[in-house]
Amino acid sequence: MKNEQLPFVKLVSALFDSGLWARMSAGARALYPALLRFSDGQFKPVYPGTKRLMDMTGFKHKKSIRDARQELVRLGLISIATGSGRENTYYNF
Repeated sequence: MKNEQLPFVKLVSALFDSGLWARMSAGARALYPALLRFSDGQFKPVYPGTKRLMDMTGFKHKKSIRDARQELVRLGLISIATGSGRENTYYNF
């Protein structure tokens, strides 16, 4: 596969420069790039399902997703519009 064909995820360098990344839990550090994987370069809202996020992050329990998601909200990295159970949760950057 050629390099220009490889997908990539953008992480804002301020996350590292500010020390925020180092203070984040392992769960939040796993979930944030997984969410970014679904976004375009403009950080559009995304709505991956919980099962997909669990597969991508290696989390074994839905509670791990919820805890990491709440941490990302507290840190101001995302906001969420919780789904109804039939609809996925929307994640806004």
